[in-house]
Amino acid sequence: MQRKFLLLACALVVAAPVVRADLPAAQTEGAVSWVSGGIGEGAAADFKAAQSQYALSIEMSRRALPKNEYVSDAEVKIVDAKGAAVLQTKADGPFMLVKLPPGSYRVEATLDGKTAKSGVLKVGSKGAVHASLVFPEGTGG
Repeated sequence: MQRKFLLLACALVVAAPVVRADLPAAQTEGAVSWVSGGIGEGAAADFKAAQSQYALSIEMSRRALPKNEYVSDAEVKIVDAKGAAVLQTKADGPFMLVKLPPGSYRVEATLDGKTAKSGVLKVGSKGAVHASLVFPEGTGG
């Protein structure tokens, strides 16, 4: 019986997905911590792999054909339900992963004088919420 359990445990460890997440160091402001970056295919993959570990993931791009292009250096602001800014910072890449208390939030990002906004995002104590912010074509080139 013990041998079967040991074999099952080993099989589960081998079958478990490996999450490669070489993310930058987290930054903290009040009750909010975040990481930002994701420039380049490898770094973008790291951010996408780590999304489920954060309450909120933000992805920023500009409208372009044939598909949207990622942007960096946007000014990002996260506002709570009372309208108070809980985070205001410059993104180091097209992705931001944010840990924040449960509640309702809005995200807005500004780049080259253009602003992209999310709707109301309901962050719970479990799971992750995703915001995709798309700037107009010609922004952040």
